[in-house]
Formats: sequence, structure tokens, C-alpha cells
Amino acid sequence: MSIKVYPLSNPYLSVFSNAVIHNQNSVSNLIFTQTAEGRIIENLWLEGFATFGKISNYNEQNGRIVYNDPDMIKLSYGAMLRYVFPFNMTAKLIFSGQNREKKIITNTISGYQNNLPVYTRQTTTAEYNFNSFALGLKYDF
Repeated sequence: MSIKVYPLSNPYLSVFSNAVIHNQNSVSNLIFTQTAEGRIIENLWLEGFATFGKISNYNEQNGRIVYNDPDMIKLSYGAMLRYVFPFNMTAKLIFSGQNREKKIITNTISGYQNNLPVYTRQTTTAEYNFNSFALGLKYDF
């Protein structure tokens, strides 16, 4: 379900919300995305976004973005600064960050049986952040 709102009927300010129930292996998960965009000055726009939920094996924006990573994304956030030139060119500076969770499996020797080692498997979880910057130029013919 998606909704886009222009507060105070202002065409230079918009808020977009999207909620999806993602089902995989009989597990349901709510993924919620919030985006706000506004014009700062003539031809310069700023957009901020955040996605909440357990993101794994998930497509967003009609398949334009595919999350097919073995590590689960718990939070995705970022901002985009966009400048629209008067001659059919657009420049973008994009920052995106993610809070991720990784499962780590370790095997340790817990003893010996018949002169062979006996291993004990342990699973731990590690959390880490992933950040990226991108710069793009687009020309419309």
C-alpha cells in the first residue's frame, strides 16, 4: 500500500509512505518506507528516506532495487541531493546507509572420541553498518 501527500497543496514538498507485507518460508514481515522530498532553492531538491523492517530477499520500487544479500538489513536510510540543470541534465549526490545483521557459525573442538576430534557448533550474531556515496549525471535526449 502506498500513499503520496503534498502538504498544504505545495508542489515543492511531498511525503511518500509505502507499506509491504513480505512473506518468505511461512514468515511474514512488515516493511515500511518513508520518504520526504522538498525543493531547497530553484532547481535544487533534497530527499530523505528510511526503510524499517527485516529486509532479506526483497524487491523494492517495482523490482528496481533488489536485496539479495545473505545478511539481513534491519534499517536502511539515506538522502539524495538533486540539481536539475536547464539543459536536460540532472546531477545527483546520494548517501545511503544500512544497519545489517550477520549470522556467524563457528565450530570448536569440544573433545575427542576414538582419537578423532568432536566439534561443537555455535551460532553468533554480529551487527555492522554499511554506508555508500554515489554521484550520478543523467542527460535526457
